[in-house]
Amino acid sequence: MRKPSVKGLMVGSALTAQVLVASVGMAQNLPWPGAGAGRPTPSQGYPPVAFWKEEAFIGNTFTAAMLDQNGTWWDMYFPTPGGVQGVGTKNEGYTDGADTFPPLLSAEKRGQMHLNQAMVGVRVNGLTHWLSNPNGVSFNNVQQSYLNDDTNTVRTSQTLNYDNNNISVTQFDFAPAGIDFPDGLNSTGEQKHILVKRMVLRNNLNITQNADIYFYMDPALNGGDDYDAMFYDNTRAAMTAFDKTRRTVTGTGAFITP
Repeated sequence: MRKPSVKGLMVGSALTAQVLVASVGMAQNLPWPGAGAGRPTPSQGYPPVAFWKEEAFIGNTFTAAMLDQNGTWWDMYFPTPGGVQGVGTKNEGYTDGADTFPPLLSAEKRGQMHLNQAMVGVRVNGLTHWLSNPNGVSFNNVQQSYLNDDTNTVRTSQTLNYDNNNISVTQFDFAPAGIDFPDGLNSTGEQKHILVKRMVLRNNLNITQNADIYFYMDPALNGGDDYDAMFYDNTRAAMTAFDKTRRTVTGTGAFITP
């Protein structure tokens, strides 16, 4: 498994009987999540790339993203699909075989824009279950659809059934539009390039369940890892990735910054 040069992890913990509610923050005493269920060494390393049915699209004309059917973010176009200047991709093309363009790519070259993958993990009974569901060992009853024909909100649901668990997970992914957007730092104006994931977990067993909640992100800003860095901003309670070389981005409209 290729180890990303820059990666991030946010975690929280949950303890309830019937409904699991996670509070998000940086890890203090929670265990390292590891590669998770379905891997040879589940408590070590990082989750693998495990896309399945890359179908859903969300956006608000200022940013756009792709999701697979497990709710994994695997592509983020920023600052906007209409302003490609200064925006690189990891590689054009996919790993489907000789009939793709370019053909016969290696596994790490998947055409991502800015983001290799980002997804939630649920840890119960000492084992992490990434919602990307590597090898299909953790979740069943996977379903995905738009809420209706007039929204860009994607609803993904699955059930953690590994080791006799029965935890329902529902994800809502969208790019907000028509709202009072937050202002950027140093009077840079409204920041509209935002993606949101909301998640609801429900314990369907009649016993108390403990769970730790993780969010993993492996960015590839401007097409790769060469100039990427990441840190946790305690002041804003935010995991922040950035590209540390200067980029010139044009044609993206007012208040859209590199």
